[in-house]
Amino acid sequence: MSFRFLFPFVATLVLLLSAPSARAESTPEDLFRQGREAVQKKDWQRARELLARSWALKKSFDTAALLGQSELKLEKFRDAAEHLDFAVRSFPNLEPSADARKRIEEAAKRARSKVLALRISASVPGAEITVDGSSVGREPLDAEVFLEPGKHQVKAALDGYDAADREVEAKAGRAERIELKLDRQPTPPGASAPAAAV
Repeated sequence: MSFRFLFPFVATLVLLLSAPSARAESTPEDLFRQGREAVQKKDWQRARELLARSWALKKSFDTAALLGQSELKLEKFRDAAEHLDFAVRSFPNLEPSADARKRIEEAAKRARSKVLALRISASVPGAEITVDGSSVGREPLDAEVFLEPGKHQVKAALDGYDAADREVEAKAGRAERIELKLDRQPTPPGASAPAAAV
């Protein structure tokens, strides 16, 4: 049999043999393991890339903790604050944990000292909240939103209501709270009023 006829068979065999390996490398657990190894080598950029991919697939306490610490080393303070805050809030109630929790809380405190921690609420449940045009979730938000120093536009919107927005001047190390009040739009004659999202 000539090589010309063997080539498609060999190519298919190579693809089949490499497919499980490729799938394994994309699992959140494998990406986390590789990211943890990069952290141990102090390769912070590589660690951040791998752990961010793991985080996108599976949001877990341990990934958030290592990702946040990597971002802190890279001075990505807003991202670090967000991930370390998640790690603190979702810290497992296991022993021994006191020392690990303390280290994560100290890292979170360092990240928060470089950003504004903003607690945002809206007057109507279900309203979508955006910061600088990017969605951060719907009312009620379950966590603070972290902002780099400077001016930011915060907005809440929901069908049937006039949007509410506010400009926020973010200052490092501060924590603030704002509420966005949405006013119901007038109901045209003969139309039923929209119900608030639950």
